[in-house]
Amino acid sequence: MSPHTSATNDLSSLLFSTGERSSTPIIGPVEISRVGVVHLRGLVATRDISPGECLFVVDPSASAPALEVWNRWEKSDGGRSIESFAEDVLLEDMRRCLDSDAGAAASFMALFGEDGGKGESSSSSSSSGAFQDNSSLMDLLLGRGTLEGNVGVTDKKALLGIVRRNAFGPDYRNYAAIEEEWSTKKGTGGCPPVSRRLLGMYPLSAIINHSCEPNAVRVFAGETMLVHSSASICKGQEILWSYIPPSQTYGQRQSQILSKYGFRCACARCQNESSALESVEGLAEQLASMDELNLQYTMGKGATKMEEILKDKRLSNETRRYLRVGYTNLYINHFNSTLLELGEIAPPNANAIREKVLLLATQLHFAFA
Repeated sequence: MSPHTSATNDLSSLLFSTGERSSTPIIGPVEISRVGVVHLRGLVATRDISPGECLFVVDPSASAPALEVWNRWEKSDGGRSIESFAEDVLLEDMRRCLDSDAGAAASFMALFGEDGGKGESSSSSSSSGAFQDNSSLMDLLLGRGTLEGNVGVTDKKALLGIVRRNAFGPDYRNYAAIEEEWSTKKGTGGCPPVSRRLLGMYPLSAIINHSCEPNAVRVFAGETMLVHSSASICKGQEILWSYIPPSQTYGQRQSQILSKYGFRCACARCQNESSALESVEGLAEQLASMDELNLQYTMGKGATKMEEILKDKRLSNETRRYLRVGYTNLYINHFNSTLLELGEIAPPNANAIREKVLLLATQLHFAFA
């Protein structure tokens, strides 16, 4: 099967246990472009795309199997993190590719010095001529080419730089949560149920640029990554996703992006919130008072206070929407606390409270739309 095929492929064999072997990669209506993208190069739509369409499906070119990471971590004295063991296992697989799988090696080495790759430095030594043809770069990232200029770069520091800028770790769970779970099973002789992979190289996915207002999402079926649109995308528009959870405040997002990827986000959402914080007198101080509540996981009425702040007529509807998303935790805590209280409240007061909660939930729902 050609990698450049329709996005209407039957993906049931990937998502369900049909017994059939899937054929990847599957590349839908996307192509690499250096024009009209956030940073140097990215993926753009080759036609208008509706929400929910499959954009592409890829397997990792190198990965760190969860079972291997577990086996090493369980035997350790506890002085190293699970993430560090996952990096070691991934680096070993990358070195194996460098020795015996030229296509797979070229796919992730193409990220070295490609002046991007989630902020990879432009000072590396790749041959820029190898990347002049976007279709050739696509083939490289899919493991269908060779790249002589970078194959010799095998030292740990260089490979680790590629990993830390471009590898994909466990989605929906962080290493701290995994370590907490694994700690309860350590020494019992069993392996806790986790995904097949803890860390993997998906080179084509790695060139997707960041936005705090993304139009694409990814899910995993085993080790296979499936990328879908989460919003309408026009022909020529860039495919973007968030490198961090978007349901965080402006300050939290900027701090995480800068510390992990080395750049400041200037997406439309960040520009909007930054402008509001600077131009609306008193807003920064009011939101600062909400930040501590937003980080707490206790029940509270923070959402009600937040809605009072959002009544300020100087705030645009777009700014209100962005701020609600950034303070999602306040709303979730409010919903949970109210639901607990409803059992002790008699009608008609309970009905009035339900209506208020429904209104808040609707506002939050539309904020994510």
